[in-house]
Amino acid sequence: RRIAIQPARVRRANQQGQGGAGGGGVQQQQQQGNGEGGTNNINNNQPSDADVAALPPDIDPNATLTVTPRSLYELWTEYSLGIGGRKAARLFTAAERGRQKFKYSRRKVVWDQVSEMVRAGSTANVAIDTIYQVYGVNTTVTQVINQLRRDRRDNNLHVSLRT
Repeated sequence: RRIAIQPARVRRANQQGQGGAGGGGVQQQQQQGNGEGGTNNINNNQPSDADVAALPPDIDPNATLTVTPRSLYELWTEYSLGIGGRKAARLFTAAERGRQKFKYSRRKVVWDQVSEMVRAGSTANVAIDTIYQVYGVNTTVTQVINQLRRDRRDNNLHVSLRT
């Protein structure tokens, strides 16, 4: 059955590109946006009024995560305090975490590591400095997340990061 459906989808996609029947598909793709709940604003700080009206009542419109945090310090601030008028990620409800599921789950590895180190007696800045010493000062946030995920998965966490 799956094979029978696929050619129809391909044919519709070709017709859209040629201006044939089903031309509304391009508009539908544009309306869907980037998959982040429709927050396609220029300043990317506040959702539009239409986006707020479309949200269920139990979801805060400011419960979003930044697009590209530039450092682990910024990532921690996003978790603990919130950035740019946004809600702190540690205060997200289950529904709000679900809306930002991919970003939240990737960043949670760093948030959990810093939280563990803070509970063990370090400050957040010292914990982040230690993470940077282990994984390299010039590594990107994505590289740190990937390496930390791999080390935690393989149970091979650096001695400095164990609590």
